[in-house]
Amino acid sequence: MHVMTSPCHPQSNGKLDRFHQTVKDQAIRPRTPLELRDAKRIVGKFIEYCNTTRLHSAIGFISPQDRLAGRHHEIHKARGKSSKTRGNAAESPVRSSPWHPG
Repeated sequence: MHVMTSPCHPQSNGKLDRFHQTVKDQAIRPRTPLELRDAKRIVGKFIEYCNTTRLHSAIGFISPQDRLAGRHHEIHKARGKSSKTRGNAAESPVRSSPWHPG
């Protein structure tokens, strides 16, 4: 069953609101698309970047693609860090590159 949440209700949909804010701040506003087609292209590339390249602190500073592919143990071992340990930004040995749409 699909449950709908109230719009602009951070207690129930804060993660989605935060995602929308991130997309606006990091993808849409800096590039100012003039057409819907351009906006869709920019957002699509941004989501691909977030899933394949961007390092996420909540999953141990690896990309979601690496986590889903089961490469997180290998990556953490190569860094000399337990795959069960979550680091913080100061502990992260690798930083993700800034996003630039091509």
